[in-house]
Amino acid sequence: LQGGSAANTRVEELRTRGGIAIQPFFDRNGNGKQDPSEESYWHSELITLDQKALNPSQTTQLANRVEIKAAPGSYRLDLNPARLPAGWRNAITDLAGKPLDSLRVNVALGSYTTVPIPLVPIYTVTGIVSDSIRKPLPNVEVIAIYAGTSDRPASPVPNRRSTITKSDGSYQFADLPLGDYQVSTSGQLQPTTIAIVPSSPVLQQLNLQHNTISDSTSSSQLITEDCAMVFAICWQGLQHFPVI
Repeated sequence: LQGGSAANTRVEELRTRGGIAIQPFFDRNGNGKQDPSEESYWHSELITLDQKALNPSQTTQLANRVEIKAAPGSYRLDLNPARLPAGWRNAITDLAGKPLDSLRVNVALGSYTTVPIPLVPIYTVTGIVSDSIRKPLPNVEVIAIYAGTSDRPASPVPNRRSTITKSDGSYQFADLPLGDYQVSTSGQLQPTTIAIVPSSPVLQQLNLQHNTISDSTSSSQLITEDCAMVFAICWQGLQHFPVI
């Protein structure tokens, strides 16, 4: 009996020693793991467990993680995007690359289940599309094609994105992962390459020039008029030669 009582006591001790270790951190290089130079982040309202706010008596904040005491079992862990730092988002995704703000976490007897939460910057490229005389152009398709990088993001990257300029000629590509992008307007042969690296500002501006039909027409008309003028000069010159 004494042995059974001691075993029960040991089990109860283990039940109080386990839980979930949360590791939110600034994943500046996008590799999905916390490097020595990447600092941790925490807010008391960042996490809910089984859709309930955390009790301060449950949590212990350490250097690179926050431990949440929890008995063995399965728990729903939700992230509150409103409590993330401005300009950053959660990088956890499912197999299809879709962002996840809710996770199922299993806790074993006497141990902590570690949940890394990488936070990545929300990089944005914006600009104005104009014609050759710098007049803003609405309703122009702008295309951004992912061109690859040596520092691969942790989540899948869409190869192609497109948007339409607004009435003031402005466009925007938001939430771009790290990498090089070829940006151009529809029909343009020479795209402009823009690089997004860990040291890049979260907002970059790239203005584009789009050749419209009127521009091409004006150029063709100018060439035609020049040819007509050359022909007229040559014809006048020929009239001065005597006929043999």
